[in-house]
Amino acid sequence: MTPLLIADGRIATTAIVERLLREAYGSVEVRTGEELVGVQTHQRPIFVSRLCHPRYAWLPAHLAARGASYVYLLDDDFFVLDPSYDRANGSFFSHPEVHRSLTAFLLGSRAVWVMSPVLGERLHARLPGLDIRYLPPPVDIALIDRARAAATPQSGRTAAHFTVGYASSRRPNVAALLTAIVEGAAQRFGGTVAFEFIGYCPDAIASHPRVTSLPAIDDYEAFMRAMLARGWSAALAPLADSAFENAKTNLKFREYGAACLPGIYSRVPLYAACVRHEETGLLVPNEPEAWLDAIEWLRADSARRLRLAERARAEVEEKHAQPRVATLLRETFADCWTLQ
Repeated sequence: MTPLLIADGRIATTAIVERLLREAYGSVEVRTGEELVGVQTHQRPIFVSRLCHPRYAWLPAHLAARGASYVYLLDDDFFVLDPSYDRANGSFFSHPEVHRSLTAFLLGSRAVWVMSPVLGERLHARLPGLDIRYLPPPVDIALIDRARAAATPQSGRTAAHFTVGYASSRRPNVAALLTAIVEGAAQRFGGTVAFEFIGYCPDAIASHPRVTSLPAIDDYEAFMRAMLARGWSAALAPLADSAFENAKTNLKFREYGAACLPGIYSRVPLYAACVRHEETGLLVPNEPEAWLDAIEWLRADSARRLRLAERARAEVEEKHAQPRVATLLRETFADCWTLQ
């Protein structure tokens, strides 16, 4: 009984869900919308992840006609994503045809899987008849531990170097904040604090003498090896306070916590719901001086950083470890298929 995962693309969410389903069921078949020809849908669990392009709006009715039910995963609120957050993706997801297709996928599902309580509440308000089921978002701690063991530490670092890291896809709405943090740190700390960016670095500081900018790495385990090899002293997780971002999952807290990295997080609803200030991370307003104060607070005491990292790791292990979430997944969706 190999589940079928129909995904909107080979993206980070697909990789996370693929690992989780493999943990839960032992195996999984992954297909994107372009790869559906010939796929077998009879007598197997089906999960549809984020797929809502209008060209696939026929799929819910097609599956229903064949007696195949599916669980629909939504981990972003595409109903509120607009060009003010992301010009390209926002233009697509705000189109009425995309909203109609997304609604058809939601209404056609046996259950809707969310990993954000906020998103679940919004979907219930929009479409009251949905069967919405929440699962805590997972993190593959075993993969991260393998990556740590395989990472080759960077040479040439000394105790005087405090390196602050940030790993993300493109986030232009925090570019001004990141730029101000880097420029302010150069003034306050001189050459003792450096910054490293993996994936996204604002153009204004890409050539800054205290900045190292590294390209994105698509393979997740290779990315984790590269990040852990850098030997970061702390990691940043800036996030704007917007309707779209407040319905996302706490990915950076899970990753930084599992990697034993002390994190500095925006004091926004998403992180305020999972980070305990000065216990599992630092919560700061989106003002440059507050972020510099947080860097100084961590920089002043290595034992303090270690305690913060250890508590974050324990929190992530307790609430988000992939085996635990996989067990919850099997239990939560066991009634969604009648299999012989």
